[in-house]
Amino acid sequence: HRCAIGNNCIIDSFSALGGLPQIANFKISDAGIVTIGDNTVVREHVTLSTASAKDRSTRIGSHCLLMACSHVAHDCVLENNIILANNALLGGHTHLQNDCFIGGNSAIHQDCTVGAGAIVSGVSGISKNIPPQCMVANRNELIGLNIVGLRRRGVSPASIGELSKYFCTIFKKMTGKFCERAEKLLSENKIEYKETIQFLEFFKNESPKGFCNPRK
Repeated sequence: HRCAIGNNCIIDSFSALGGLPQIANFKISDAGIVTIGDNTVVREHVTLSTASAKDRSTRIGSHCLLMACSHVAHDCVLENNIILANNALLGGHTHLQNDCFIGGNSAIHQDCTVGAGAIVSGVSGISKNIPPQCMVANRNELIGLNIVGLRRRGVSPASIGELSKYFCTIFKKMTGKFCERAEKLLSENKIEYKETIQFLEFFKNESPKGFCNPRK
């Protein structure tokens, strides 16, 4: 009764959907729901916790794949075309934007946001926000842009080139708060492609979590 599952979904063996949030002294009467979009696959031993309040939901979008033993905690939001590999773990209130891939045995701390098209390497520990279209590994270590993923999604070479330029600019050629850097680049430049705009706008809401930074 705490789940709403869309059309054409597959729920595999021994998965637990709609379990209570893993919060000490949580009251059953406060539990929200879990919603799952169409054409999503939930494999063996996956756990999906309800939201932590009656008027909220833990949301899984459409065309997602949650592989065996992955965990989605309370109040998480997974948009569309998300892949969680085996044993990937999401803390409460994590937000995964479209087209993310979270590698096996990786853990993302609560309240983090993973930008659209980002990829997290296996066996990583993430406690900061990940900008869109980026690759991260190990402990919050930003490796570079997810060029392979961009190409697979049909993003043009011109768009990738523009995105690469502004990736280098915001991380390597500017100082100050990221929100200020992004605002300056957006206001002073004519940006042609949506991927670059999405990338820069991600930095405008600078949270206490901060952002993953490139390796030195």
